[in-house]
Order: sequence, then C-alpha cells, then structure tokens
Amino acid sequence: MILYIFYKYMHCFLNTDKIHFGKEMATYFFMLLWIIFVNPLLPQHLESLSVFLIIFLLTWQYEAGFIKKLSLTLLIYGTYVLCEMLIGYLLVMFDQNMRTDTFMTAYAIMMLLFMYACEQAAEFIKERFKKAQMAVAESENVKRQLAGYTNQMDVIKNSEEKISRLRHDLKHHLNELMLLAERDEAAKIKEYIKRMDDFMTYSKEYVSSGNTDIDSLLNLMLDIAKKELDNVSCRVSIPKEIAMDPFDLNVMLGNLLDNAILAAKQTNEKYLKVRISYKTGMLLIHIENSYAGDLRKEGRRYISTKDDDAAAHGLGIENVMAVVEKYDGDLEIRDENQVFQVKAVLYVSEEKQRISP
Repeated sequence: MILYIFYKYMHCFLNTDKIHFGKEMATYFFMLLWIIFVNPLLPQHLESLSVFLIIFLLTWQYEAGFIKKLSLTLLIYGTYVLCEMLIGYLLVMFDQNMRTDTFMTAYAIMMLLFMYACEQAAEFIKERFKKAQMAVAESENVKRQLAGYTNQMDVIKNSEEKISRLRHDLKHHLNELMLLAERDEAAKIKEYIKRMDDFMTYSKEYVSSGNTDIDSLLNLMLDIAKKELDNVSCRVSIPKEIAMDPFDLNVMLGNLLDNAILAAKQTNEKYLKVRISYKTGMLLIHIENSYAGDLRKEGRRYISTKDDDAAAHGLGIENVMAVVEKYDGDLEIRDENQVFQVKAVLYVSEEKQRISP
C-alpha cells in the first residue's frame, strides 16, 4: 500500500508520458521485495534511510531534472517521517500499555491512512495551483487578444484616414501621372506611384492578409518585435475565414511569438522569421528565431526561461500543445546552430463567406 502512495506521488508531480508500464511495474515489484525481505533485516536507524533511497530510486524512471527528483524525494520522505512521529506519539498517548502486536498493527494502518491523506492533500493543492495558473494564462491571452483588436482598429482607422486624404487629392495625382505619361517618363511614374503607396502604408500594418483575427494579433506582436529585434520578416498567405476559434489562434501564435521574441532579443543576431500559410485544409505555421546559451529541457520537453513566471515554466508550450491536439495537428520543434524552429500543422477547413440574399 505504501508503494501505491509513492506511485501516486510520482504520477502527480513527475512527467509520466514516456514511461513504459511494464518496466514501471517491474521497478515497483522489485521495491516491494526490498521492503518485505531486506528492510526487516536492517537496523532501525538504517531502515529510515532505506525508505529514502527507495523513494529516490523510484523517481529515476520518470522524466524530470535532478533538482525536481530530489525535491519530490524530500517532500515524500519528510511527509513519511512526520507521519511516523505523529502516529507514534498519538498511539503512546492513547494507550501506553498497548500490546506490541496491536501497536504495530495500529501503527501500520494509521501510517497508511495518514500518508494517503497527505498525498491526496498534495494532489489537491497541485491541481488548484495548476487551475490558478491556467486562469492567469487565459487572462493574459484575453488581454493580448483585446490589445490585438485595439491595435488593429488603430491600423484600420489610420488606413482609412490616409485613403480619405488620398481620395481627396486623387484628381491632382491623376493629372500629374497623366503629364508624366505624356512626356513618356516611365521612371518618374514609378517613383510617383511608389510615393503614393508609401503614403498609403501605415507604419504599424505589417500584415494585411484579410483575416482579422490573425492580422490583429500579428500586427501587435510584430510591432513589439520590430522594437526589440533587428531582423524581422513575416509572410502570411491565408484565406479571410478559417474554421478556427480566435482564442485558440491567440493561444497558439501569442505563446510561440512571446517565446521567440524573448529568446531572440538576447542574441546578437536578434532574428525572427514568421511564415503562415494555408493549403487544402491545413494551416501551416513556421516560426524561427535566434537564441543564445543552452535551452532548458525536461526529457524531450522544452521549459520556459522567463524569470518573471518561474512557477509556470512550460505552461505556454503545454497550452500550444493542447491547441495542436484539439485540431488533430502536429508540432515539430528543433534547435540547431543557435536557431530555434517551431513547425505546426493544424487541420482546419476554410469557411466560406455567406452571400446575403
């Protein structure tokens, strides 16, 4: 029973995605034999150390860093020792003349109950803490989405103002172009048209695919990137409507671009490339950025290095993975030669705009 409690602790606090069930059960069976046949032969002061080693060895079959494994071992062992002391004290206080066999039976039962209660309490606290983290993350996504829409409204407003001003002077522009055409001055015509195009372009409108949800978010994030980085490029080719929840788009692109900009601005290259396209039911996302130093991983999972959110390490990429799974997609992450790449494929259909009767 005590091994089952240890098992519950491991599955609550460590990553068990890649664990082989057969090997895991074999390890616990070996530890059971150790407890039954070896522990009783050990001196009392070594029996407690044996429990510590059993817990520590159990952590090594799961994907986690050394510090996390040691911390969990200390948590479980500390709980074990605390329960041991508390139960012994309670039993002695209850009946000092209790027979040895009765004492040991009561001790074993109470030890298991107390340890299980502590594990359930730890699991409850962890779940509540995770829900609180998710609520904070969702709040940040909503804020980002609202900021994106606000920014896009600013883009649209400025674009409309420029179009209005250009329309007001359109007659004069056409007259000038006509005069240049009559003089056969092709170079000057090109230059004049370029000046008109520059006048029409708003400095914060980096993307204009026609898809409001993606344009609003990308224009916001690229404006941040342009201020922080030296080399930013973005190419988007998607339909105006795709069957994807705007909130999911925000979670996906917002988290990936947040991480990319944060990593890239710490490098000399300060490089970011974004490519988004749509092909026959597939939304393709490719984000590439420079990074410096070593990346933090737990097994195959990348861990966030944000100093301001140490408690939520990896939560952003977990949210991205959840969106990928929701749309039956695939996510590929690579890091080579100080370049970090994320390639995602999401299976979404193109929504046809309804034609009013």
